[in-house]
Amino acid sequence: MRHMRMGMVLLAASAAFLAAQDPPGRVGRLNYREGPVSYQPPGINDWVDANVNRPLTIGDNIWVGERGRAEFHIGSTALRLSAYSAFQFLNLDDQIVQIRLSEGTLTVRLRNLAQNQIFEIDTPNLAFTIVRPGQYRIDVNSDSLTTLITVRDGEGEVTGGGEAFPVYARQRVAVTGDQQINYNLAAAGRADDFDQWIAAMNVPQRADQQRLRLDRHDARTKSAERRHAVAGMGTDIEDEITWFNEVPIKRVHPLLWRVRPVIEPQRTKYALKPPRSHHVRTRRSTTARRQSQGVL
Repeated sequence: MRHMRMGMVLLAASAAFLAAQDPPGRVGRLNYREGPVSYQPPGINDWVDANVNRPLTIGDNIWVGERGRAEFHIGSTALRLSAYSAFQFLNLDDQIVQIRLSEGTLTVRLRNLAQNQIFEIDTPNLAFTIVRPGQYRIDVNSDSLTTLITVRDGEGEVTGGGEAFPVYARQRVAVTGDQQINYNLAAAGRADDFDQWIAAMNVPQRADQQRLRLDRHDARTKSAERRHAVAGMGTDIEDEITWFNEVPIKRVHPLLWRVRPVIEPQRTKYALKPPRSHHVRTRRSTTARRQSQGVL
């Protein structure tokens, strides 16, 4: 009995330890990018190129460079960044999403928000808490300590400098200052180029087309390296091969080269394989054959 009790205590302690070591139950994901997008994990000084589908969690930093754009998803919530934007996850779990926008432009399309959930965006001079699902845009100029918040749809609350006030749908507020803030409420205003891109990304078909164009561009870049593999076959053959999404499409004479599929587990590759023979057989006449055999 004593050994059994000791075993139960050890089992409970092990379960508690494993629960503490579990990975976060909620993560962000980079699912689209244009131009330079860099990633810095917590505790690391170096920045690396951010790959699509990279998971993101607490402490991760994102920088979008010149002419860049990026889209992140946290479940059904879409976060989009424009060029020259600095972004970080401060807190991320099933109840709280807290992010920091140090500079640049961020849009949030929030589809669902439960009563016990918190969604907050922090800037250098305020905190903006989303109250209802909707579409929001935050622009930050860190040099002038200015934050511009646009609520296209939904409702939020601004807190900063000892003050708090709501921002409703189709409103825009400009907040300046740090310890003591000044703000000006106005109409949301017209959409700019970035808003139009956001609207296009919100349409599933158009978003898929943009992602497909990016995938094709990446595939063409990668396939340029693969062209060196056929460089030794001669310029005539190399010029007659069209590369599409990393797959060579045959446009050569069937007596020279043909494309064959190489089946591997869970994927299909295409490779160039020479034909069994490129010799052309000719049919000899009966008279010529008899003469060669000494019959005639």
